[in-house]
Amino acid sequence: MPFTFDGVNPDEVFRRLLSEAQETGGPLRIIAAHDPESSAAAGLVAKILKAMDVDFEFINDVFKIPLSDVKCLGINVPENICRDCVIIKSSGITACSRVGYNYVLKYTSLTKGVLSLVSELEFITRDFKLTAAAAMLTKHTPRMVRGELSNSEAELLSSLVNEGLVSVEEGPPLIGWDPSNPCKALTTSIDVLIPSKFMRKCGEGASVEEAALEVKADPARFRSKIYLVKGRWVSKDLIMAAYMMDWLTDVYGASAVFLTMINQAYLRLAAAGIMRMMSTLRDVIDNLGRYGRVGVSGRKYLIVDDVNPTQFSATVAEKSIRSAGLIGDERLVIKHEGRFYVPASTLPQSVRMDLASRDVSVCGGYFTLRSLEELSW
Repeated sequence: MPFTFDGVNPDEVFRRLLSEAQETGGPLRIIAAHDPESSAAAGLVAKILKAMDVDFEFINDVFKIPLSDVKCLGINVPENICRDCVIIKSSGITACSRVGYNYVLKYTSLTKGVLSLVSELEFITRDFKLTAAAAMLTKHTPRMVRGELSNSEAELLSSLVNEGLVSVEEGPPLIGWDPSNPCKALTTSIDVLIPSKFMRKCGEGASVEEAALEVKADPARFRSKIYLVKGRWVSKDLIMAAYMMDWLTDVYGASAVFLTMINQAYLRLAAAGIMRMMSTLRDVIDNLGRYGRVGVSGRKYLIVDDVNPTQFSATVAEKSIRSAGLIGDERLVIKHEGRFYVPASTLPQSVRMDLASRDVSVCGGYFTLRSLEELSW
């Protein structure tokens, strides 16, 4: 039966959904958008369902969504994707509305809203809080282009600081920044990536000021908040962890991000994978001039044809290269063994769902296409 409790806030609706799931034992189908934040939020919910001994299944919008034969929880998916469901969405406001038989819960920060709710029911350890924050930050990379946080997102990071999980420093927006050893960040940072220094020997006299000028930034404003993790974790810098989430989403699919919120092994896999990818990324930068470029439906695509999509993240590469100012609005795709690998997370949701409805093959988090014309919309 449809929910019948109008006039309540989104938290109450979510609590009721979990309560009903616990009473029935499920199953509950979690449907999430194919992006790190939505998948991590879904994983947090699954963590609670597992503790409550509720059966659940997970699917994201790169696959054809089954008919709603079971109760569903949607996360950043269309409001009509199921019937008699609860849909959680990122929004500019916090609100609850009714759309047909469905309840739509809106939060100004999806991660903050879900993390707060699941924390009422189970203690969430530091590692999973940090992972959720990293997934949220994927929306704000590269920092030179998309760094602005909403108030709610900034509040979530401040709460991690107050809990003693993270410290905040001011410095150049370089992953691994250490004022006592500037060469480390200049040669290994993928955000911001410094083309003349990346994966090369750092000569004497290398300076952040020169690096800023190289990426066409004002040296006086080449500054950022740096969120450093306290204690041992898979990454010292939350921005690097965000790139690990992007790598997982491309190479293994959004389900790997979902599973990371239950078991951190996937995040350690991403840490190793992204480090192995860096030398290949250097080669890609050196070969930018020879790669093909095509336009489809008003979008420009840069076709990288000498990497393996089972090890290489097009999203990480695109963001890093864009942070260096080497590309504009082109989207990076991979051509491998005669097929095009398009990272699903970079496509509009309507396009993902259209491709899914046509049973287009998926490899990890890539749609695999015979021609980029299949992306026409």
